Amino acid sequence: MLSMVVLVGMVLLLVCGCGFVVSILFTSHHRNQMKADDLALSLALGLNKHNWVGQMNNLVESARELVFTSRDAHEEVLADYPRLRSLSERLMNEARESAAFVERERISLGRELCKSAQHSAAVTNEQRQAQPLFSLPWLETETISVKALEVGRIRNVQSSAHLPQALPSLKDYDMRKGIANKQSELYNSCDKAALPSPDDDLLFAFCSLPAAVEKSIPSARITGNDAFEPTALIFDDGMNYSANLKSLPSAVRLTAVMNVRGTLNRTVKPGEVKIVVSAASPGSEPDFP
Repeated sequence: MLSMVVLVGMVLLLVCGCGFVVSILFTSHHRNQMKADDLALSLALGLNKHNWVGQMNNLVESARELVFTSRDAHEEVLADYPRLRSLSERLMNEARESAAFVERERISLGRELCKSAQHSAAVTNEQRQAQPLFSLPWLETETISVKALEVGRIRNVQSSAHLPQALPSLKDYDMRKGIANKQSELYNSCDKAALPSPDDDLLFAFCSLPAAVEKSIPSARITGNDAFEPTALIFDDGMNYSANLKSLPSAVRLTAVMNVRGTLNRTVKPGEVKIVVSAASPGSEPDFP
């Protein structure tokens, strides 16, 4: 009888111990999940800091509009005022050069945004606490470290750039080509919003970014991982990777790991629990400075 009581007691202790370990793991995972959410939101906020991406969308639209109107004016000059051909060509070329300059600055901005996100990931790993998050005589859990970082966009989100209301011909052209949405009158997120020939060689790319609604700016938010569309992996296992971005990033997907190790034999490699979080940047501000 006594042996049965002892056996039952040992079983109960074992069950309680297992339950306690599971509780510690869940608590550690929950705390690290919150840390990963905060970090992903911070990275997403940095993508559109000071409305950089929203301003670039507007600059791309303005440069595109300038080239279109300059081409129209140039063709009118050739037909009606041939003596002004030289001046018209110079203005036309300046408009095209301006569009090329905006494109170079857009690419440069994309690189800077990626570098900033990479720096944040590296700093997070450097400042990671050395002491365990939870420690038991036989088990330890650690604070998360950044395993990988991707940039991209959220599926089915248009750009923040509006169609030119004062240019019905360009507006109709963009709608026919599917470059813009008829209901919202916003440009779709695209890597090449080509103008009619002969200016179709110029590159105009619109970033996926929520537009302001009645002066209300959409805030940065955690999104479902299935809604995230990656465009580049920029950080993986402590290594930075350069990205040739066709469009500016407006969302991030963070992969973090929580190490779980046994303390009885520290030579055993710790296990990893992955935490994957996607976050979208804040939307565009309503007014173009």
